[in-house]
Amino acid sequence: MARVLRQDEIITLLKKVSLFEELPEKALVELATYCRYREFGTKETLFHEGDDGHMLYILISGQVSIQRVSERGEVVHIATRGEGEQFGELSLLDGKTRTADVVTEEVCRVLTLSREPFLEWLERSPEIARQLLASLASRLREATDRTFQYRSHSVMGRLCTEMLEWVIKHGVADPAGGVRIALKMTQQQMAERVGADRATVNRMLSTLKSMGAIDRRDGFWIVLKPDRVKRYSEE
Repeated sequence: MARVLRQDEIITLLKKVSLFEELPEKALVELATYCRYREFGTKETLFHEGDDGHMLYILISGQVSIQRVSERGEVVHIATRGEGEQFGELSLLDGKTRTADVVTEEVCRVLTLSREPFLEWLERSPEIARQLLASLASRLREATDRTFQYRSHSVMGRLCTEMLEWVIKHGVADPAGGVRIALKMTQQQMAERVGADRATVNRMLSTLKSMGAIDRRDGFWIVLKPDRVKRYSEE
């Protein structure tokens, strides 16, 4: 049975989301009445490409992968969304179908907002409308940067760029030295993120490890020499 949160609990969660954190209390109270709380397990699909876009998702905890499947059946990673971020807003705004699949990478806690009440609330909240536009613009830039990276960088360059981003988002000091990427990820998942096959990524990881730039401990990747990883990210 799905857990039901009190309104004050939902308001507390909304305050942790960058899109809503500066809202006045009155607006948060109104928004909270439209929100529904849900929990998802690891590797659950929240929606598929082509589904109707009738829901906005606000990620309270956990991480999801936004991806598409090519005609050849290959999974193409588009982006990752984490705690405090929203997704699904594009279809919510234009009324068209979903442009990608969204799959949880770990246990996720989310708030959902249905399309009609959200759009009505948005019309009364011009500040949030401006922030939402800024968020969409930021993601357009992200997509443009990723397209440039795929066309101008080698697999090694793309892999090292991703690793540096993981260090920023998930890096913690490792007791044995270096920075641990506190995110368990298979080589297949890493390959999907850099647009390469698993065998190629495996070779790149082996190369970085042999040079002493990274290591593998207890199922986690450790970055030992960020400067060297950064240098290869420019390839």
